Amino acid sequence: MESINYIDIDWPDMFKPIRTEKLAGKIAKVIAWYKSKGRLCKHVILVSHSMGGLVCRSACKIHEAEKNVLGVIHGVQPVTGAAAAYWRMKAGFERTEQGTFKGLSSKASAWVLGTNGEEVTCILGNAPGGLELLPNQHYTDNKDEYGWLRVPGKEGKEFVFPRHGNPYEEIYKVTDQFWRLINPGWLAPLDKRSPPINPFVNRKHAWERYIKCIEKAEKFHLSLQTFSHKNTYQFYSGSLNTVDKISFSRGDLSFLHYEMPSDFGYPAVMETTEPRHKSSARGASIMYVDNKDQEIKPPLVATTRLINMSRPGDYQGGGDGTVPDSSGNALTAVLNSHKLDGVEHQEAFGDANAIDYIFKAVRNLALKRIREGEVASAR
Repeated sequence: MESINYIDIDWPDMFKPIRTEKLAGKIAKVIAWYKSKGRLCKHVILVSHSMGGLVCRSACKIHEAEKNVLGVIHGVQPVTGAAAAYWRMKAGFERTEQGTFKGLSSKASAWVLGTNGEEVTCILGNAPGGLELLPNQHYTDNKDEYGWLRVPGKEGKEFVFPRHGNPYEEIYKVTDQFWRLINPGWLAPLDKRSPPINPFVNRKHAWERYIKCIEKAEKFHLSLQTFSHKNTYQFYSGSLNTVDKISFSRGDLSFLHYEMPSDFGYPAVMETTEPRHKSSARGASIMYVDNKDQEIKPPLVATTRLINMSRPGDYQGGGDGTVPDSSGNALTAVLNSHKLDGVEHQEAFGDANAIDYIFKAVRNLALKRIREGEVASAR
């Protein structure tokens, strides 16, 4: 009987592309170590969480580790990406369940990675590993529609992106529309404590660096496609509110009014350029656009319009809070795909049902290999 070894791998440094050759090399070393001890070991079983699934699949396909892998068990894997990645780069990391451990955990994540779009963009916009979580060319929403970004036109007509199956060119590299992924000015915020530098030069270099990062993510997605190991099990969650698409809506902007004393016996109303609706840094995205739909900053004018982006609370069910059903269940050439309700993305491996599924999958993979060995011996 073959030895089964559990390999613990950390999610790679997000400021580097996912380095799957490291996993492939570690698999080979584990097998060699067991053989050096006189043990019969030809394969390992890989168990992955979230983006670890991308690492395992890439190691098997791109770095030819598949021959050394008996099977793979994926948990809450963003197979085709997650619209939440786009949402967070516009609005920041959300906080949930106030007064609970999960609430504290989400607050900590937001504090580290960013409470608003500006803070998140300067981190993930410079991180190929983080950008690999964005919806890729195969991503669909939970209704199996490829156009996951919905933008209202000025005349009321809705535009859907990507139109041609290329989110990298149609969304991620766009600079002149309010629904762009990246605000170039957020990629390299100026440090007020440092000597002043030319902001235009700084922004140009930051954008060029971002383009290199997003192209690395695109190359990774294109090389991986929807490949899966021939012996794959996967579980995903489907009952928590999860962003599977992004929708924008338009609104009229109203300004604050102040009443000032008047010499004529009645107060004079003074209108300011301060909007009633302020752009939120707490899990929301409110933008201001001019009559050409170009995003602008205060001071604002009467022709300014308000743009709101949908929030996680607008979605009912459909995923694990980060990865939607459509992505978590996207691998089709698998031995088994299992839906676990109520399993939260980050805490998935702490769920008793998830742990039970993993152990049963390991057992089934081992028994499958034993049966295959018995058949081969009989021949």
